[in-house]
Amino acid sequence: GLSTLDALLRKLSTFRIRAKCSGDVWIDEHHSTEDVMITVGQALHVALGSKAGCCRMAWAEAQEGAAKVLCVMDLSNRPGFCCDLRWHGQQEEMAEDVSVEMLHHCFESFVIN
Repeated sequence: GLSTLDALLRKLSTFRIRAKCSGDVWIDEHHSTEDVMITVGQALHVALGSKAGCCRMAWAEAQEGAAKVLCVMDLSNRPGFCCDLRWHGQQEEMAEDVSVEMLHHCFESFVIN
């Protein structure tokens, strides 16, 4: 597995998410990370169903080390992902075992599915 993706899924919610993926991580993490986040996004979409009784808008904050994130969600069926994080602020190419550019794509894959 990818430890960064595993940690992200653990921190993503207060409910349990279990995903298994066997991909071509010996080449890179792109397809495995993308496929898992697409699947998690689709599972959330199915779980919410018609969204009847759900609060349409909500927000949450999280902090991990020096990173602090504010997430605002709108369950309006008009997916969009905006991010102003400076992924290359420290000139790092990798965040553990996932490339920093893949982190943006990871969240985007979750949101649009």
